[in-house]
Amino acid sequence: MQKKNNIAVTCYSPLGAPGLGKFLAAFGQQKEMPDILGNPTVKSIAAKWNKTPAQVLLRHCIQKGLCAIPKSVTPKRIQENINIFDFVLDDGDMMELNNLDQGSVARILDFTAFPGIKKHPEYPF
Repeated sequence: MQKKNNIAVTCYSPLGAPGLGKFLAAFGQQKEMPDILGNPTVKSIAAKWNKTPAQVLLRHCIQKGLCAIPKSVTPKRIQENINIFDFVLDDGDMMELNNLDQGSVARILDFTAFPGIKKHPEYPF
């Protein structure tokens, strides 16, 4: 991926946001979240490489030239998130993962859960 003006793009929530539903509920909002870790395509590619779905998703980001900052509090998962440099997704895998893109339709965080966010001078970021 070309980095125009030497700006690195960072993936926010590259593994989805499984706990976001509870967070949004605290603000009285309901939103169906995509289960990217449970996606059949992701799971199939993970099985092919003997990796976890999270490792495949993080590797996909890295191969696209993106920075990925996954969140985890589990030591085992933190270690798994680091161990993504011993395999390379092939062109077919990359194409399948790229085709999962749903654009803004499935945006995980739109920040509207925060009262007054639409008044921020840089909204929608």
